[in-house]
Amino acid sequence: MIMFDIKRRSILKQIFASPLLFTAGAHATTQQKNKKVNRSILLNSFHIAGFQYYYGSEIINTLQIEQCLKLNNEPDNHYDRYAVEIYAGDKKLGYIPKTDNRHISRLIDEGATLDCVVLETEPQSLSWKAVKVGVYLQV
Repeated sequence: MIMFDIKRRSILKQIFASPLLFTAGAHATTQQKNKKVNRSILLNSFHIAGFQYYYGSEIINTLQIEQCLKLNNEPDNHYDRYAVEIYAGDKKLGYIPKTDNRHISRLIDEGATLDCVVLETEPQSLSWKAVKVGVYLQV
């Protein structure tokens, strides 16, 4: 059996002296810095206010769980200056409830990337509790 008397320090010097390893490590670090990590943060979830008064009853059977919906500020709304409409395509489904819309309206004004996603549907219920959605902030 042959024994080598190699010290840890000399091995580490050999490794760090190698330009190939050093360059590969630097490149990996640069890639990690340039890689954008997409995360979604749930801001709120709620039932669509006014669902029964718009196109909800017409399209409720076509809505799918995780379907993305469109949000649109309605600053000229006579009842609520922070009103945010919810659309499926070009069909208005209703609004974000007044108790939950202020921060979402402001984020839309600031150009934040928000996703409104269908979380639950109850086609047999044509009341305001027929569809529950979640609004996510993309960071």
